[in-house]
Amino acid sequence: MKIEIFKSGNTYSGKLIEAKFMFEADGKTPKKDTENPNEKLKSRSRQGLVHITGLVFIDGKYSNGVLYSVESGGNYSIKGELKGPNDLETRGYKGVPMMGKTFRWTRVQ
Repeated sequence: MKIEIFKSGNTYSGKLIEAKFMFEADGKTPKKDTENPNEKLKSRSRQGLVHITGLVFIDGKYSNGVLYSVESGGNYSIKGELKGPNDLETRGYKGVPMMGKTFRWTRVQ
């Protein structure tokens, strides 16, 4: 999976660039956001979707973000921490971080 992290005002967001679950079985046709609870958004493409919003960066850590899952159509809290100049560890969760899932991202040049 590849995402692009970018600054948006005083917060950071993430855009979905590449993932196995983005395309239909032919590997070319982008899947739609069919799990979205908002009927008006179900026909939008998963490709290029901004799915992380509101991350605040303070002292090497990201917090207060929201992760939208195209697979479930749900919103989750997300936080993260830089583990090196090119490594970011994030945790998506509902309620308490202990019950979430950890993702590790490596910067692509």
